[in-house]
Amino acid sequence: MKLKRKMQKSVQAHCEKMLTDAQRQAERESIEKIEAYKKYEKHVYRRIEKERQAAASSTGKKMPDHSHLEKELDQAIKQLQTELLEIEMKLQDALLISRK
Repeated sequence: MKLKRKMQKSVQAHCEKMLTDAQRQAERESIEKIEAYKKYEKHVYRRIEKERQAAASSTGKKMPDHSHLEKELDQAIKQLQTELLEIEMKLQDALLISRK
């Protein structure tokens, strides 16, 4: 009886450790994806700023159209959402497996 209880505690501890590790890994992956998006966004905004400065410095030139960059950022946001959702689904799968 004691051996059975001891083994059960060992299995529970192992499962808790695996879940904690899976959660931490998911958090790390999410943070990496978000940081990559922020880096991309920063570069796009710098590109916009450079184009605006170039247009402002040359007289008679109208402001450039940045709608294509807006579309790129929208696409990057959608990709980020998809990747974060995939990470969340992996974590939920780990939770479901642990409950069995």
